[in-house]
Amino acid sequence: MLGWSMQKQRLVHGWTGKQVAEAGSANADDLAVMSQIFYLQKDCKNSAVWADKAISAARKAGEAPKENLFQFKLQCASDAGDNTAMAAVLMDLIKLTNKTNYWNTLLRIERQDERDDHNLLMIYRVMYDTDSMNAGSDYMEMAQLLGDAALPGEAASVLDKAMNSGKFTEQKDKDRAARLLNSLKPRAETDKKGEAAFDAEAAKNSAGELDIKSGEVYFGSGDYQNAVTAITRGIEKKGIKHLDEAYVYLGRAQVALKNTAEAKKAFNGLKSVPSMSPRVLKLWELYSDKLGS
Repeated sequence: MLGWSMQKQRLVHGWTGKQVAEAGSANADDLAVMSQIFYLQKDCKNSAVWADKAISAARKAGEAPKENLFQFKLQCASDAGDNTAMAAVLMDLIKLTNKTNYWNTLLRIERQDERDDHNLLMIYRVMYDTDSMNAGSDYMEMAQLLGDAALPGEAASVLDKAMNSGKFTEQKDKDRAARLLNSLKPRAETDKKGEAAFDAEAAKNSAGELDIKSGEVYFGSGDYQNAVTAITRGIEKKGIKHLDEAYVYLGRAQVALKNTAEAKKAFNGLKSVPSMSPRVLKLWELYSDKLGS
């Protein structure tokens, strides 16, 4: 609970929020109390108004806004079933705290209406990379999508992580995951054995599509430096079917190599992709913005 300043005492003794604000001496904490009062009275409209005033005052004072102000707005949006408002508040909370539970909730909202497998896999990649994936079913679906996208090495590593961290609690889920993993591993091993030859062939090709594929295969096997080399070469050649994936894998590889500045530069390239999903773009921009924080 916030400490009681003179302004808060005035509130208790009958001052209205309007009078406090007009007095000109209300600070961010005073305004936050007004938001909390309205929130406890289940007056979400006024709670949000005063939360925004408190947030603005905190920023003007060079301070970080209180997390609970956004939580008031989030709960009100949730109670109203307003997913759009929830997503907007969750993005603010992630910018403020970068907590995985906020990432998880945001990504679940963003994926629920997504019907395109390409974009759905992109959302799962953000969930995986922010360590906000906490359900075994999510790992399973991501691995299946990666397998369908001819990326068995990455799919196998996703399932390995899920199984090693105990994400599958029911025996039937463990068995299903084991079967999928057993089907992926031979394909992943074949890709790994042929990496060098495939990369050499890609380097000779005038189009960049094979280079990107080579980089994705390298990424799946954990060879991030060669992934960067191949994908960078492919982007320079042009002629790429899914340029968004090229920039995403380049950025992810740079993150794995701890090259934060280069990772941010790669993710920034997504803005230039004409067919980029606005939903997916804003998620990667948010992820990029929080790198190194």
